Amino acid sequence: MNLLDARRYVAPFMKAERDFWNESIKPIIGDALGFSDGDIPADVKNAYGILRGDTKNAVAALAAIPDLFDVLESCFVNVSGKASFSQTQFNEMVKTMPVEDILTPRDNLADSVKEFIEALGFKISDRGTGLCEWDMGVVCTETDARRLCTEVHKKFEVAISQKLLLISKYPQDPPRVPGLINWGDLDEWLKENPL
Repeated sequence: MNLLDARRYVAPFMKAERDFWNESIKPIIGDALGFSDGDIPADVKNAYGILRGDTKNAVAALAAIPDLFDVLESCFVNVSGKASFSQTQFNEMVKTMPVEDILTPRDNLADSVKEFIEALGFKISDRGTGLCEWDMGVVCTETDARRLCTEVHKKFEVAISQKLLLISKYPQDPPRVPGLINWGDLDEWLKENPL
């Protein structure tokens, strides 16, 4: 099995989940992001949960196929460090900066780590900053996770030894099928690959 086969396998599950959302849940909540679970009838919520579970189980089954071990994105690598700004500076950032800028780590070490990760060819998928620390994360294959961790350890050995930088590796749950990560990807894929 290869990536194309994996996409063909998981696409119908994602489509069923997306179609149910659009037909049964979206009419109830509209485009509201701040809706409450209480807004959705229990039977609709349960049916959607089953479809989400089916998609998750389909991807988990793919993750157990040896040919896909280094195809599916099954790891999340998080790099975090101590922030180098004061409470006053942070409070001012919150008042004056767009949310996107606040979520971008803002210090020399964070900038260096970000540039290094991107120079290695990785895409940072999660990032954040707070008063005391910043973090950025990459979802990738097991082999890429090992390479990223190894390279960051080599490059930032001093910062790690001084406890200014921490690298953590977690399982990505559920693993991700590259090219079919969300419903937008699904829509694009279905244009070329109708079910």
